Amino acid sequence: MIIVAIAATIIFAGCIEEKAPDITPPLTPVTQGYIQSYNHEFNYGYDYPEAWTMHGPDEFQLTDGVQNVEMFVDEPEGTSITIIAKTNNWKNWDEVINAYREIHPETIVKEKIIEVNGVKGYEFTHWDPSMNSKSKVVIFSVDNMIYEFGCYASEDLYGASEGIFDHVINSFNVQ
Repeated sequence: MIIVAIAATIIFAGCIEEKAPDITPPLTPVTQGYIQSYNHEFNYGYDYPEAWTMHGPDEFQLTDGVQNVEMFVDEPEGTSITIIAKTNNWKNWDEVINAYREIHPETIVKEKIIEVNGVKGYEFTHWDPSMNSKSKVVIFSVDNMIYEFGCYASEDLYGASEGIFDHVINSFNVQ
């Protein structure tokens, strides 16, 4: 009788147990060599190079409105892509552009407005002579959130990595 009561308790407990929602991003190959990631909490996704090492938000200190950080590194060279989701305090694109121009005075070598999957973005490339590095940064602003894609490489590896950078940026989608 005790065994029946224990079994009934276990079965009943299993019936009322609420299952936590699955917040694991899908790991579905989209384009050969890339994995599709989707952040359900902040409703955005992108592809990333499957051979690169991923560093998640728990490895970063989140400050100044930053809600999420993910970084992917091509280990031997140190080439990296960082995706940051943060709250947006800017009122228009002029404020966004001016803020980044202030951060990188005299080092922006190219800039333009782009559109990816229906979302407007500000893209700029800058060169850091002190680090002999080049980077492409794209800022998307959607519903009080900024999604910042930072792609970094040494100047001699930048050209070889730019196609990877563009693939990750062009795969961005937000719900």
